[in-house]
Amino acid sequence: MTTTCKNCGKPVSENYCAHCGEKINLPRINGTFIFSEIADNINLKKGFLYTVKELIIRPGKTARIFLLENRKKIIKPITFLIVCTFIFGIIDNFLFPSGLSISESSELKTKEFHDNEAVMELLKKSKDYISYINIIFSIFISFWVKYIFFRKHSYSFWEVAVVLFYIGGIQMLISSIFLIINYSTSHDYSIIGTFIGIIYSVWVLGQFFNGKFKSYFHAFLSILLGYLSLIIIGLTLLVFIIVIAGINGHL
Repeated sequence: MTTTCKNCGKPVSENYCAHCGEKINLPRINGTFIFSEIADNINLKKGFLYTVKELIIRPGKTARIFLLENRKKIIKPITFLIVCTFIFGIIDNFLFPSGLSISESSELKTKEFHDNEAVMELLKKSKDYISYINIIFSIFISFWVKYIFFRKHSYSFWEVAVVLFYIGGIQMLISSIFLIINYSTSHDYSIIGTFIGIIYSVWVLGQFFNGKFKSYFHAFLSILLGYLSLIIIGLTLLVFIIVIAGINGHL
């Protein structure tokens, strides 16, 4: 039976229009449709959960497949990092609406920085822009990986950065889990989460670069120097802000 496509006006005899690709008989909108749309848009049906699973089970291989073979099975790196950071932000804002976690609150009291508006504002702003911080951090490590410890490999700087973006996403999920643990126990176990994140990062990079002991060792050095680079720049920025705040009379 021939009918007319409501989208382009062309005659159609099948379920889809051969001219514009529109489906002829659109289904009624119901709860299943809404859930399907939400799942499709954030890739929960396949992309997100599948990406998390693959990055936990075989991260190095998954990254290589994305770079060299198939880029449709898993979420793209920047999107994955942003989604994971968004999840962290929701949990953090829900459990710690003041903007400071248990560890940060105790640290500020210990150092008597709680009355320093500049420092407090910096800590809160750092969480607002944590996605960008993660991207910058990944780029720092990518420099050490590509140009110092793994320069003989054929992967480009940005291909290495892609691997680090995926690592950063999983680290944000690990941090999210420990936010819940900290809140539930009223104790700070964030340092454990940090160590797990570092171990995971070393494992991924080592597995990505042939899986030999030397690769894991160089991966550890790359991450260590990446952390140190970010800390040095962060402390420099903190000192600068404190000095400016002092000049303006906020201290």
